[in-house]
Amino acid sequence: MKTLLTLLGAALVSASAHANSLGFDFRGDVQSIDYNDAAGASDYTRFYLKTGRLYYKGTVNDRFSYDLRLGFYKPAADNVSAAGVPANSRRDSVNSSVEYAFMTDKMSDNFVLSIGKLNSEIGGFEGASSGADLYMVSPFYQHSAAVGLSGGNIGINESGTRNLLYTAGLKGDISFSDQHIYLVAVNNITDATDSSSATGTFNQNRGMMGVIWKGSFMDKALTGLLSYHTVSPQGAGAGGQTNPDNKHDFISAGAKYEDATWVGSLEYSTTTFKDGASGNKDQVYAAIAKFGYKLDSWTPRLEVFTSEEKREVGVTETNKFMGVGAVVEYKPTAENVRYHLAYNSITTDPETGDNKIRNELVLGARLYGDFLK
Repeated sequence: MKTLLTLLGAALVSASAHANSLGFDFRGDVQSIDYNDAAGASDYTRFYLKTGRLYYKGTVNDRFSYDLRLGFYKPAADNVSAAGVPANSRRDSVNSSVEYAFMTDKMSDNFVLSIGKLNSEIGGFEGASSGADLYMVSPFYQHSAAVGLSGGNIGINESGTRNLLYTAGLKGDISFSDQHIYLVAVNNITDATDSSSATGTFNQNRGMMGVIWKGSFMDKALTGLLSYHTVSPQGAGAGGQTNPDNKHDFISAGAKYEDATWVGSLEYSTTTFKDGASGNKDQVYAAIAKFGYKLDSWTPRLEVFTSEEKREVGVTETNKFMGVGAVVEYKPTAENVRYHLAYNSITTDPETGDNKIRNELVLGARLYGDFLK
């Protein structure tokens, strides 16, 4: 502990000397969940840490910079396999508490290259939002049915984009005026291991690629976004290869507007998994709308999504989702402190059986800032 405090103190002095940032982001909530009888789940109330992060951002010189973010609300060590290997150690060589860690090279005024565990730019505006600002998410984000918090995923185990927001690889940023084109090449979305090997040898040879456009207009009040990510998923299999003809695509398109009074966004996202052997597809569609009005220290907001899951791989069925939410945020001062009250209701309309309803009430606070200021 003494050594850790010494290192932290040295980091603070060094960071202050170089005018870098050592920040924190905390959100704590009391959450109450109620289900209808058809959902078959138990109601509960709890206090919990929704977000807890430390981040460090610094510059080496005018060209090179670096970013690190640690989530102390996540496990310091992931669940381990029977062989004692953390679940994600083979791909990224870090556990989930390291949300990102990368260096940036500003090669020119129009091109920037980032290397490390970084933001994959997947998931549209919903994916780009800080977790501390999310109260209700669509099935495209985490593919959660109303009967539980994790739900079942289609196609492969990580169809929800929340699992793919940060991953190791390269990202190029081509910019001109207020327009950005990102080119992303990162690891595959699951560990590729050779099941024919006694030790489950790591055997990745395919990654995920993405191209993203973000543009600002009207003095940056209006932002447009279009993204496409594609991957041939790998996992445990003979020779470490699942069918190389399997394909998983993620597409998002949307627009966001914000000025001194109004804030709102509209977006549409789809994820499609194609089984290479049968040609069948599993798909999730989601349309998301958010509208808010700023009243001095208060910001009330309405949120709604509609979503559909169409399954053809293994089982044929169509499930529909509808979410409606209301949020009130209050900032008592101009400083980085916020209180929030949110209510949302998500209804799942399954292929068979009665509708499942999940109601949630959240009351909490967020505090964020820079230790050095």
